[in-house]
Amino acid sequence: MMKRNSKAAKKKKPKPTPQSALITTLPHDVLFQCLARFSRLYYPTLSLVSKSFQSLLASPELYQFRSLLGYTESCLYVCIRRHGYFLIKAPVPCNRYADFSNLVAVGSDIYTIGKSASSSRVSVLDCTSHTWRHGPSLPVKLQSLTASVIDRKIYVAGCSRDGDSFTNSFHVLDTTTQIWDDPEPIPCREAKETFLRSKSASLEGKFHVITLRRLLTIPRKLYMELGNFGFAEKVFDIMPERDISSFNTMIVCYAKKGFSLEALELYYKMVGYYGIEPDEYAVLGLLLCCGQLPDVRLGKGVHGWIERRRLCSSSSNLILSNAVLDMYFKCKESGLAKRAFDVMMNKDMRSWNIMVGGFVKLGDMEAAQAVFDQMPRRDLVSWNSLMFGYSRKGWDQRAVRELFYEMLIVENIIPDSVTMVSLISGAADNGELNQGRWIHGLATRLRLQIDAFLGSALVDMYCKCGAIERAFMVFKTVSEKDVTLWTTMITGFAFHGHGKQALQLFEEMQEQGVTPNKVTLLAVLTACSHSGLVEEGLHVFNNMKEKFGFEPETEHYGSLVDMLCRAGRVEEAKDIVQKKMPMRPSQAMWGSILSACRGGEEDIETAEMALTELLKLEPEKEGGYVLLSNIYASVGRFGYSDKTREAMESRGVKKIAGYSCVVGVDGINSFVATEKQNHPRWLEIRGILHQLCDEMKSKLDVLNLLGT
Repeated sequence: MMKRNSKAAKKKKPKPTPQSALITTLPHDVLFQCLARFSRLYYPTLSLVSKSFQSLLASPELYQFRSLLGYTESCLYVCIRRHGYFLIKAPVPCNRYADFSNLVAVGSDIYTIGKSASSSRVSVLDCTSHTWRHGPSLPVKLQSLTASVIDRKIYVAGCSRDGDSFTNSFHVLDTTTQIWDDPEPIPCREAKETFLRSKSASLEGKFHVITLRRLLTIPRKLYMELGNFGFAEKVFDIMPERDISSFNTMIVCYAKKGFSLEALELYYKMVGYYGIEPDEYAVLGLLLCCGQLPDVRLGKGVHGWIERRRLCSSSSNLILSNAVLDMYFKCKESGLAKRAFDVMMNKDMRSWNIMVGGFVKLGDMEAAQAVFDQMPRRDLVSWNSLMFGYSRKGWDQRAVRELFYEMLIVENIIPDSVTMVSLISGAADNGELNQGRWIHGLATRLRLQIDAFLGSALVDMYCKCGAIERAFMVFKTVSEKDVTLWTTMITGFAFHGHGKQALQLFEEMQEQGVTPNKVTLLAVLTACSHSGLVEEGLHVFNNMKEKFGFEPETEHYGSLVDMLCRAGRVEEAKDIVQKKMPMRPSQAMWGSILSACRGGEEDIETAEMALTELLKLEPEKEGGYVLLSNIYASVGRFGYSDKTREAMESRGVKKIAGYSCVVGVDGINSFVATEKQNHPRWLEIRGILHQLCDEMKSKLDVLNLLGT
């Protein structure tokens, strides 16, 4: 019976098809060239064709062909310790290597060093050829080793066993020469604990080892301040005992770096899971999180908890009281901040400055001035905040100058670069060229160094005021230019339509070794858009990931769509918005597409679709309705044009009138295109306008008379 079953099984075994038999008879070179053109994702499936295919796919020659033909792919190698799960399996040469103690990567090689038991073996996975090779063995057998990489050298720490005792040892492998630099172990005499079950990491060019109980080299707080959050978390996670100090360090550092949700999660874990009572330091971290989120409800709860425990009653807790004020201002609750400030028993200079700066940021200059007048003493920060607020508000230029001279002469406070940047920013936002030139001259007379910080503000001001040549002169005088200064100048060229100069500056920036950031690339794309340099813009956009290492964001896609629309390539822009973007399109993108529809019959469908999408994002804006109505009118569809206007009115959408601004001695004055102006001195202005019109008419009459 069993024999018959075996014969039946043999009969059922599928025979190779003529096509597969024909493929396997091809020369290996031809097969390699064919297989090299397939993505590696298909290799597991192709390996099922035959054993011959399986051996070809595992051959190093295949990867040499892929490299020669230019079909290399970026791959992620994953080491999964559980058996039975793999992505694209890279078989280990022998089972004895399967239990890795450490994996480190150097270039395209992955080194597996040792095992959990005492071992000196090293093997290397070459990711370019997908093959394993033996590496130089450790000089001694180590147990529970850990490794990290610095400058292509592998630093290994572990324990060598001598009978019942363990000795800490340390070794270095130079991967360039494939030689262990120190054949004899380097003793770690300073370590009072063994390296058993230790962890390691490289940071700031140093090799750090963490034992079971403590970090041997630097504290967790320093790791957090250096920004190595992942390593700090590992240190925190392997601690056998966590006290309030450990939690406080993590919570506050997370909050200071902007990781508010992580800080809150850790706080709740500390209180809820570990049952640790929070102290002032933990609460300080909570207040920082409330201001960053912002979450005034949580902030009020934390403030109430502080008051119930009278933590702010002592003079030593001014830091906590000031944090409460700062939190309320960040949550835009100036009334609650003022109430908390009024009940404070002790106030220092920072308390007063938080109040002045908070009101300034919220635009309440009257309240800021009131607090400023009550200050028992003022420092440079106080004056900088107040002058910044008045400059931004477009206040009387003479009043700002009087305030500045009061600080300089009466209070005898010397201004710094921050003072100048505050004044320059206000002049830039209001387009006050004369005010900006006065500040520039003042900085020169005070012999302040025009560094990258001050230079960026001056360049920005001159660009916004239309003096692009003067901006470029300032740019050239700065000796040490940072990425912000380069970006500011490129942005200025972009908005003034000097696209070629912007691209030239972009190339010069890279030649001088300054790495562009996302804002720089956005400025370059804007320059190409405003100057019609479509191909150059596409080249920059397509190289963002490969050359500069940045994934395009919504703003970059928006600039690309605007560039294509300005060049009349609406279909390409629509294709990007609908098919190629990884994120949802913004209203600016649909607005660009709608504006690019010139009024032809073929544009009607695109315009209708763009308006539909635009109204989903901003139903209260009138611009889309007006544009579509004008497009209908341009092709003679006046009925549709009227219906579009009626739909706009029925939904309560009103067209906002455009206005112009004039900066006078009493601040900024706005005027709209209408006969009746809402201005306190409109009657005087209208009288002067009539007088000017009469003079123009009389001169025109004289010219006509002379012409005849």
